[in-house]
Amino acid sequence: MLVRAVGRPGIGIAGLTTSGYRDAPTSPVPPCSLILDSVSWVTGAVMVLSRSCVDAVGQFDERLGSYAEDVDYCWRAADTGWGIVAVPCLTARCLGQVAENSTLMTRVNALRLIRFRRGRIGFALR
Repeated sequence: MLVRAVGRPGIGIAGLTTSGYRDAPTSPVPPCSLILDSVSWVTGAVMVLSRSCVDAVGQFDERLGSYAEDVDYCWRAADTGWGIVAVPCLTARCLGQVAENSTLMTRVNALRLIRFRRGRIGFALR
């Protein structure tokens, strides 16, 4: 379903939003159609990139670390004109995480992302 989505013209990234990413087991999902929601970012846990998008945008920014590199990549793709879509009828199930301090990492890396996007002065004026 996600691969079919990035096959559409202008779509560079397809995936799930955090509302489609579940911590607990869910009941079976009924069959769905390829209905797409235009979004500003999708979770890197379930993300499909078109080759053309990767060629245009480049690699993930490793300075950001976990919990922000997916948002940064989607924003950079949008900056170069690529569409980012979520397939709302799809879900993913999280079976656990490795990072014990994921809440702290999320906050720290979100601040880094803002600083990278706005620069030091823009970050301070926030």
